[in-house]
Amino acid sequence: MASPRRLLGRAGELQHVGELLGRARNGRGGALLLTGEPGIGKTALLQEATSSPTGARLLRVDGYEAESTIAFAALQRLLTPLREHLPALPQPHQQALRVAAGAVAGPAPDRFLVGLGVLGLLAAAGGESPLTCVVDDAHLLDEESRDALAFVARRLDAESVALLLAAREDAALHTRMAGVATLRLSGLGAEPAIALLRRSLPEAIDPAAAAQIAAATGGNPLALIDLAGELSVRRLTEASFVDEPFPVGRHLEAHYLRQVRHLPAPVQRWLLIAAADSTGTVDVIAAAAHELGVPTTAADEAEAAGLVELAGPVRFRHPLVESAAYNAAVGAERRRVHRALSAATGAAGHIELRAWHAAKASLGTDAAVADQLEDVADLAGRRGGLSSRASVLVRASELTPPGELKHTRRVAAAESALGAGAAQRAKDLLDEVDEEALAPPARGRVTSVRAAHALFTADPAVRTCAAQMLQAAECFHGHDVAAEQHALIRAFEFTLPAERLAQGVALQHLGERLRAGAELQEGTAATILRGLSALILLPHRDAVPLMRRAVEEISRLPPAGLLHYGTTSVALSTALWDADARRDCLERTAAAARDAGSLQLLDTTWWIMSSAELQGGTPRRAQQYIDQVRELRRAIGYDAEHVVNVALLTWAGAPRAQVLTLTQASAATGFGGGARRWRHGPGHPGPRRGPLPRCLRPAGTAGRGPLLARDAADAPRPRRSRGAQRSARGGSPHHPAPAAARRGERLGVGRRRGPPLPGTAGGERRRAGSG
Repeated sequence: MASPRRLLGRAGELQHVGELLGRARNGRGGALLLTGEPGIGKTALLQEATSSPTGARLLRVDGYEAESTIAFAALQRLLTPLREHLPALPQPHQQALRVAAGAVAGPAPDRFLVGLGVLGLLAAAGGESPLTCVVDDAHLLDEESRDALAFVARRLDAESVALLLAAREDAALHTRMAGVATLRLSGLGAEPAIALLRRSLPEAIDPAAAAQIAAATGGNPLALIDLAGELSVRRLTEASFVDEPFPVGRHLEAHYLRQVRHLPAPVQRWLLIAAADSTGTVDVIAAAAHELGVPTTAADEAEAAGLVELAGPVRFRHPLVESAAYNAAVGAERRRVHRALSAATGAAGHIELRAWHAAKASLGTDAAVADQLEDVADLAGRRGGLSSRASVLVRASELTPPGELKHTRRVAAAESALGAGAAQRAKDLLDEVDEEALAPPARGRVTSVRAAHALFTADPAVRTCAAQMLQAAECFHGHDVAAEQHALIRAFEFTLPAERLAQGVALQHLGERLRAGAELQEGTAATILRGLSALILLPHRDAVPLMRRAVEEISRLPPAGLLHYGTTSVALSTALWDADARRDCLERTAAAARDAGSLQLLDTTWWIMSSAELQGGTPRRAQQYIDQVRELRRAIGYDAEHVVNVALLTWAGAPRAQVLTLTQASAATGFGGGARRWRHGPGHPGPRRGPLPRCLRPAGTAGRGPLLARDAADAPRPRRSRGAQRSARGGSPHHPAPAAARRGERLGVGRRRGPPLPGTAGGERRRAGSG
């Protein structure tokens, strides 16, 4: 991209990068994202900054479009040289990295648990000697690798590791990399741009013409260098005074397209093969070239033309060369190349790439290739690559002949997209599904995703989420008992945020449906359903044994089970006034979420623990948990200012107008539980009632009865000391009364077990005004 001589006009940027590398060598790691248009000099800056020996180990990986849907593909290439440090990691992190890399089979790891493993592996390697990781073309990385690297970039601090990333301007990438220091490269100033043009020309050029060219190209270094090589000084001088733009930006790619098309046909075909391939392996490219009858000399001619480098992995001089080589071919020619690469990668053992190239080679529908892609998608899912799984399933759906399977695969893609946090993408996929073509279980899955999407995005449709989950349960009935029971439990959970604003479901009917669902199949879900139905339908005295049995069942669950039902225990244990059981379930659920990297659940659990502390009269600890949620959100790039617990603001004496505004926003969104709870301020009877579950407390206005009036009236409540009552009435979030503090310690939910970890986008449901 640039002259082998020193860079011009980048002294400030080189100093910026150099300071980062220097801090990393001294044990203060960090990350930097370089952005800018194509040809602006990102790659050249990285090469210049890391070219001098510094005593640091250098790892480099580039993004490839062909691997952009293969989960953790880039991460596997980056970390392979560090595998000797893998034993230094905790076993869950080792397992997550091995599964993500496809080295072993196992349950799909959460992508952020993989991020923890990457952070630990880099830290271990940096402890042996300083480490510099360079990731170029980051906008082409697979989403799982990109998210893991973003996670690491936001956490680097006390490690001898520097992470440098370079990418084209991309709004989605900036969202993913939020919180990472960014350095945007713009065009060279007039003086260095003119100097670069003169240095690249074989003879002198008129200064006025040079200034016109520098201005016309916007100081784009690659445009200046390549124009100097392609056009004569006379032609450049003439062009500089013509009212016509020089090739820069999208025109730069057209410039390379012309260059590729001037090459002999065999060389163009070899470049097309190399551009379509993502392995960079000479043998794979050679095998595909042989299949297509391309002579072996074509590779040497491409290198002689200055378009590729053959030393080591095949590398294009610039991504735009690769793009031009690929786009210079017509569709039929590209399909032929992908067909040959499918055979070549299959022979080399690259099963995922074989299916990907087979899909690119297909025209119209192809059931066999679609089946292969579904297998690849399942493999990505087992590795925790939900984003890649969604992308591959979309392509599989496109290749599937018309019928139910085509739409079922799109539903599965929507499920994976939502699981990966891509809510809008999930909704768009569902909108393309013909539900009339689906069998009842698939329609139930569609309904479940729509309900989860409403909660995830704080959509006013949250009012109907419980009713939607009951509809989903009906779709599963007679087909999938486990799915039906799970949908019923979620129907109860989805009732809580809306409370009396819920629409389309009567509480009595919900309880009866839960009770009937418990009889379908014995197991943990059945026991929980009996406890929840008793909470709704029975007087408190009669409900206690069933609720107690459900809580005990949940308390015996291993960590994997707590990931499904841990937070479900809170309503039951709170209705039993069993602070110890609630504490145990919450702490164990938080630990399970932390160990599994299930950060959406960790976010939810901390939020519940904050509410429990507040209702217990210890608002300072409630604030600590809110702070942990905010730290978690920041670490993954979300705006922590959306984390607002208005009940806590009320306790702290926030202005009434502010509280009412947020309360009204919550109600307008459909979160009736939050709107009602936030009306409780210091001295209000609500906080003094003790830690009743949301479904047991007054909903709507203060004068209305509780959602489950009989339970609230019948439940025996432990007596508090007068000191505890006084602290509940007037406790400050910063100076809680001693009795309240002791009570919080007894509950145990104020203790922190290890450092907070970054979380996922699930918490967006509780942005300001949402509950």
